Amino acid sequence: MCSKLYDASEYYASFECLGREFDPGTDVTPFVRSHLEAQRSQVRALALREETNRFVWAALTRMCERSGISDRAAFALWDAYNGREITRPYYRSVTDIKESTATADLNTLRSAGLLGALGRTRGRRYVAGPMLFRRIADELAMPPGLAVDRSAIVHEVTDRLARSQTPLASTRSVLFPEPIASPSAVIEYGAAHTTTRTT
Repeated sequence: MCSKLYDASEYYASFECLGREFDPGTDVTPFVRSHLEAQRSQVRALALREETNRFVWAALTRMCERSGISDRAAFALWDAYNGREITRPYYRSVTDIKESTATADLNTLRSAGLLGALGRTRGRRYVAGPMLFRRIADELAMPPGLAVDRSAIVHEVTDRLARSQTPLASTRSVLFPEPIASPSAVIEYGAAHTTTRTT
């Protein structure tokens, strides 16, 4: 992966600096740093997933182009890649094409081995075909001859992103704060009144 997985035990250990009772002189910087690192780890994970999806989508569109298939077919291939079934009405809804065109597209993808068909004509559903993952792997220049599936493709793409020297765009400006100074005044909330005392 592009960064070391965040250790949740370190995050919960950072709560120790807060103590059991409020103390205005406590340095809570370790807790704040740990909390921000946990948040940054989540942002990086989401950014990595987004960039991985972008790589695969680009491979699908290139694959359509090389095969002489309209790039709109990438919508059907994307769903099949992600393990979802495609129906002709659904494909028409996402591509805004005529029924005859949708039928022709799906038949072309099936003939190319990129989609497989389940069921009879009227209620037919389409899933990933025997060649879909291999063709994606070829577009990504993965080693030939290896058995590939969605997990293998995701692993390959994330490894490439990890080896790249460019930080993920979503996390380039994430910085740690400077150490937090102790407050000069503390507001105390009582049952009947509020007072302020200087530390």
